[in-house]
Amino acid sequence: MISRKEEIEDLFSDVLTQFADHVEINYFENPYSPGWQWMTIYDRRATKDFAIRELIEMVDLRVDELIVFGDNHNDISMFNIATKAVAVRNAPDEVKFHASETIGTNEEDCVIDYIADDVRRIRC
Repeated sequence: MISRKEEIEDLFSDVLTQFADHVEINYFENPYSPGWQWMTIYDRRATKDFAIRELIEMVDLRVDELIVFGDNHNDISMFNIATKAVAVRNAPDEVKFHASETIGTNEEDCVIDYIADDVRRIRC
């Protein structure tokens, strides 16, 4: 949901109060349109961190082999399970706080460059 703060904050409080044990809720100002709030609601099993945990188990990976990239609040739970969490420079400060590293902006090719450099490092 995208709306002005005064139109959405009561709904956010109500959903949080009634369903906090069942859903993942992200509520934040849209970084690309200041003054507009975003609220996303997902079933707890439909989040990035849950999917990553499932994939790790399915393909028998170790968490220390995992690198995740993010640019917004819905990436924080994913950052919290990864050994290496990389935020882009134009991510909100709260997101960067949870990152182990910050790279260029999401408007550059910094993520693909990071991955390419990592692959080259592994091969050498």
